[in-house]
Amino acid sequence: MTAFESVEERVQEACPLGAKLFKWGLRKTWAEGGEDPFEKIWAYASDEEKPHWHYITTGLADPAKVDEEAGSTGSGCGYELTFRLLRDSQDEEETEAPTWPVMKLQEMGWGILKSHMSLDAGHYLRRRSVITGGEPSTELQGYYLVKDPGFAPTTCASGEIAFLQLIGLTDEELARCEAGEPDQVEADLRQESPLGITDLDRTSPACDEVDLLRLGELQKALMGHCLPSLPPETTSFSLSATKDGAVLEVEAEVQPKPTEPFMVGSRAEATLRRIFLLYEAAGTPLAGLTAEVKLTADGSWSQAMEFTYPD
Repeated sequence: MTAFESVEERVQEACPLGAKLFKWGLRKTWAEGGEDPFEKIWAYASDEEKPHWHYITTGLADPAKVDEEAGSTGSGCGYELTFRLLRDSQDEEETEAPTWPVMKLQEMGWGILKSHMSLDAGHYLRRRSVITGGEPSTELQGYYLVKDPGFAPTTCASGEIAFLQLIGLTDEELARCEAGEPDQVEADLRQESPLGITDLDRTSPACDEVDLLRLGELQKALMGHCLPSLPPETTSFSLSATKDGAVLEVEAEVQPKPTEPFMVGSRAEATLRRIFLLYEAAGTPLAGLTAEVKLTADGSWSQAMEFTYPD
């Protein structure tokens, strides 16, 4: 049984009795010279946990699309993608599976194959724009990957095929992942939806004022992410950051001045982004911030942070 046949069989088994099975195919397959990575994408309506659309791809598990090592028995990338999208059970007009996930899954497939991306459960992806492309509207900026809880791995002639499910993430959740907290983000997602159903209306929690306790935790985390990267003999360092949309600009310097620039790591940048998001959630966006950290006489580090607001 080929990879395509094996996945199709799993989809047919999983589709609820009596439910309509939607499918999108290609005019020109990969073998015929086509460029679309997925030969077919299926979707069906599911009422498990709560009403949603369940999408499943086939194409990434095709060995012909991946440069295999000699003697390899792998099924292409070794996985297919799935996506569960919340639907409105009260909307009698929503009888057709939305097509925007089909286009976005194909775009992701192109990126995976062209960049030889290796994905697995526990990974996360930040998209260049919101996951829908803007229509329909959403604030979800990326995905977290888990093993689809409703699709066990299947086997075919070329090997095993796993099913990796995409769950939409807010900017705040992505920043938490980038700052080193992906396990906690996954736990929170599982608590909200055990099946990992994506709700396009989900946003980062808003509040009436800045959470000072959370701010203190982030300031401490920022210092912790910077200290291991400091050049020897450093007695103080400062950071300044501004945020323009989703782009964070950071400048850093240390004293005494080293021969090489002090580079702020990705986790420190992610923590800075979370501080900006914390203020945005409270309705008081920042224009920028400056952090001054100094080595004290007792060998510990002290930190002071100043915030600037838009005029």
